Amino acid sequence: METVAQMTVALRRFNLNRQRFLMRTHFFTKCLDDITTDFHKQYGSFYLDWEATAEACAEYIEATDDYLRSRDIIAIEFALLLGTIETAQTAYAQKKAVKKFKELMEICQSNDAVTIAEIDEDIDNVRSVYRMIAVAECERED
Repeated sequence: METVAQMTVALRRFNLNRQRFLMRTHFFTKCLDDITTDFHKQYGSFYLDWEATAEACAEYIEATDDYLRSRDIIAIEFALLLGTIETAQTAYAQKKAVKKFKELMEICQSNDAVTIAEIDEDIDNVRSVYRMIAVAECERED
């Protein structure tokens, strides 16, 4: 059935999108690792900026992990709906499962887009801290 093939592709894209979240989590983890090592201690006057950035990175990691867990649960729901569509005994049951799949996928795609945009904004904020300190260090050396 054409619809099942299209929904299977949509589900694969949904699952691949998980990698986008993992890459962003990796960014925050790397920043947190940099900050919590001795890296930030050389910037004495910026210590509080680094402390706040480290706390923010830890919160971003936790929030992204929570979001990924909820996506994983939803992915299971998608798989169950696909199974229902493929094995439905009546056209009505199949139509109902297709409708629910499409509605849920639309909501998830919208949520992913908004969440990715928010995470990217957070990444820009963390990068701004790095830039601010780099500029201040250059000025201090002059």
